[in-house]
Amino acid sequence: MTSPRTRDLLAPADGPAEVLAEVARRRRIRCSRRHARELVARHAHPGSLLALVDAARSLGLSATAGQGALDVLDEAEPGELPAVLHFDAGPHGGFGLLEEVTAAGYRLWDSRQGSRAIARDELAVMWSGVIVFLEKSGEVAAERGYLGRRVRELLFEQWQLRLDLAGPRASPAVRAALAAAALALVALAALRQPAPLQAGFAATAALAAAGFAAMFAALAWTPASGPPPLCGARGGAGCESVLLSEYAAIAGVPLSGLGLAFFGAILLGLAAAALSASAAPLWTAGASLCLALPASAALVALQVRGRHACALCMTAHGATAAGAAAFVWLALSGALPAPPARDIAAAALAQALFFGLLLSSTVPHVAHAADLDGLRRRFRRLAGSPLASLAALAAEPRLPVDGAAAGVLLGDASAPHAVVMLAHPSCHLCGPALDELEALVERHPDLVRAHVGVAPRDPEDPADRALCEALAAVGLAYGGAALLAALRAAKRDLPRLLSGDPAAALGGELGLDAAEIARARAGALALVAGAAALKDRYADGFPAVFFDGRRCEAPLRHVGAWCARPALLEELPPALGELEESVKEDAP
Repeated sequence: MTSPRTRDLLAPADGPAEVLAEVARRRRIRCSRRHARELVARHAHPGSLLALVDAARSLGLSATAGQGALDVLDEAEPGELPAVLHFDAGPHGGFGLLEEVTAAGYRLWDSRQGSRAIARDELAVMWSGVIVFLEKSGEVAAERGYLGRRVRELLFEQWQLRLDLAGPRASPAVRAALAAAALALVALAALRQPAPLQAGFAATAALAAAGFAAMFAALAWTPASGPPPLCGARGGAGCESVLLSEYAAIAGVPLSGLGLAFFGAILLGLAAAALSASAAPLWTAGASLCLALPASAALVALQVRGRHACALCMTAHGATAAGAAAFVWLALSGALPAPPARDIAAAALAQALFFGLLLSSTVPHVAHAADLDGLRRRFRRLAGSPLASLAALAAEPRLPVDGAAAGVLLGDASAPHAVVMLAHPSCHLCGPALDELEALVERHPDLVRAHVGVAPRDPEDPADRALCEALAAVGLAYGGAALLAALRAAKRDLPRLLSGDPAAALGGELGLDAAEIARARAGALALVAGAAALKDRYADGFPAVFFDGRRCEAPLRHVGAWCARPALLEELPPALGELEESVKEDAP
């Protein structure tokens, strides 16, 4: 899953001095990084593990080095942490700290990336197996000039202000401060308006803020971050399909970015009214919302035609319509007097300036367009040639994927190659993918078998989990073909199934015996748990496909092309028996 280059970028790569100084600080030993570097530099091999151990003794730390597997880390006591780990990063490797062992994996620290969580399989790829426990063994002489050195290190090396508005290094404090400042200005601006206008001014600002927040969330979203905000498990696929559709960008600019700049410019224009009592900013805001109505209606029509709605986008469209309606009502009622033309012109120019500044600075900063473009280029390359996609598959590590424990069998259980697909009825891409999978198994029954797993989008949603369990029970009771029919039925009538008894509804829809479905419930619970665990550990979304234990990003038509030339698959171990044995060995 992780290429050597990506591994080198992600793996901690500190030298002995950086991790030694950090351990000393946490053990309450007065040692600056400069002092640690001086101690390490005296060693004949300053970048080595031996240099770290020798320098640790000079700081009153006793070092116990060992080598093992992840089990060694799992058994580490909290009092033994942080411990130093050695990583296979770059030509000479590097060091980092193991801060904590968690149920989901581990927490690491290094001076470049700070403290962060990491999954077990990711650590297994990067870690060399070497661990060093450092314990305080005695008092040592205080470092001369320690306070001055530490102040310089904190100011110029260690302290890094988190100014990002989105992403893993986003600062909630910065976001909250900016939002508080904007709201305070808008409140002051509303209070400066005549009494009949104050409510309308505040309502327009609130609608603009709602639209801005929705577009910010849409722009900052990436497929790997799970369902977009407000969408949840039930609407996540609709949001994803809209945000990744061909209509999601115009001339390379995300529509969510245009929306963010649009609502942000209106909000800033209204906030600027705190400097004067003019109603011109409210006029320009209302006129802008009215002019945006046709484009908003067209985008809503596209979502209706595509039968997928994005809650974030609908929030923005609703704010546009409500704001335009409020402006028209204020204007027709006479509560909003027309300001001088020069005031309207100045307010319009200010709003246009805000729009341009937000579009050219904030939008690229928040958006993940470069990441998404890279993913799309990779998918285009893989989609172009079955041989290229097979080569990419061969480079993927083999994972402990047990299809029988995660999904219902489709095809002949003795077929030598296994395709495992995780699906969900709310996923718009899963329908065509399942159709292709069914056709693939029918064309090559002697070569390919499939296991179709149904995993909840939100494991904490009881309705979503009950639906997945009902689907799995149908598959266990009546076979893989019945599961595919049940998934198609669930896709057609998802809201009703989520709000009622999905097992009874599916049985009535497909003409199946409800008692037979109920008898399969215990096995269905285990299948859904297995599919959920597989998705949580190895998949970013739906549909997720694995071929012979490897993550497969190739189109299923490429799998068909491989099967049409079986000699290609002979170079792709493991065979069926080897795969099943590996799963048994790796299973807890």
